[in-house]
Amino acid sequence: MRNSKKEKRMSANTKGSLRLLAFSLVCILLFCAFSVVFHPKDGMDTNGYSHYITYAYKGEEENTLDVVFAGNSNVYRAINPIQIWEEQGITSCVIGGPVLEPGELLKILEDVFKKQSPKVVVIEANCFYSYSSDRNDLEALEKTPVKTDKKKKKKAPAPKEKKESSYDKDFLNNKLSEWNDELLSLIAYQESLMKYHDRWQELSREDFTETEKRYYLITKGFLYSTAVRPFYYGDSYMGSENDEENPVSEKNVQDLKNIKALCDEHNAKMAVVCVPSGKIWNYAKHKGTQRVCDSLGISFTDYNTEIQRIGFDWLKDRKDNGDHLNIKGATKVTGDYAKILADDFGLTKSKLTPEQEEHWNSDAQKYHNEVEK
Repeated sequence: MRNSKKEKRMSANTKGSLRLLAFSLVCILLFCAFSVVFHPKDGMDTNGYSHYITYAYKGEEENTLDVVFAGNSNVYRAINPIQIWEEQGITSCVIGGPVLEPGELLKILEDVFKKQSPKVVVIEANCFYSYSSDRNDLEALEKTPVKTDKKKKKKAPAPKEKKESSYDKDFLNNKLSEWNDELLSLIAYQESLMKYHDRWQELSREDFTETEKRYYLITKGFLYSTAVRPFYYGDSYMGSENDEENPVSEKNVQDLKNIKALCDEHNAKMAVVCVPSGKIWNYAKHKGTQRVCDSLGISFTDYNTEIQRIGFDWLKDRKDNGDHLNIKGATKVTGDYAKILADDFGLTKSKLTPEQEEHWNSDAQKYHNEVEK
């Protein structure tokens, strides 16, 4: 009898625990859902909300974007669509996320073409060397092959200088910087309900029904920063022009070919740009990227080899320990590439309705008043 009573009590306790767990899970799901709704619709994004940037194109009216920039966090810290609009009258947005591979970008771009008809798709080159967490393609990055002893048929011990450590250091530095951005993104994304709980008075039915509006950003995906973190190796980080090429992995090359085919299918030109990247870029990667671009017949602009031409200052134009630019650096890169879009790609002022043009002008004004304040 006593055992029976104990079993009943244990059963009741178990059921109570399960109910509590289920209730907690429901609360968490509701919290996450309402966090999205409560996020401000002004599009201000100065804290690294990269979750929204990945889908920034969804926040724009269909078929109003002439240029889409895609890649890792390097690109959404370096390209400012509002500046391109004001200088050239060309509409654009930036999409991407930390440590994205070409294959992941391909999936995002497939969705982009369902809603937009860009004339040019620009891929930031650092993603050419992004690899999955298990690093299956690491051999494509190794400059020095591991020597083997043919007699013993065993791998020889690693050389004392450990040349691969140079890659590992760069890999970790980049990953830490990217993860920092992703962490800020996650916190900001889930924090919305707490941070903006008083927005309930401003909510309308559209906040719950028109889900695409949640991705609207007045910066069109650009992340603005005035922080300054000097980089003291601007004269040496690229290595030597005689360095051996660092080839892009076969998997990433195939994914890039698929992106090119997707662009061709939708009559869009594909191009590649590499923004100043002192921590993880060099001539070896420049050569590997150039080879891929040549094979695809697409334009490649590497600002790491044109630092002086655009007046980039490594002591003033960088925001952190990674390869993220501040507004000074972004303004220089954006201004130059905006001219390339007009001069080399022949893009003219985007064809918008008066209402759509007013929308872009309004966002530009909000950008100056609310983001640059």
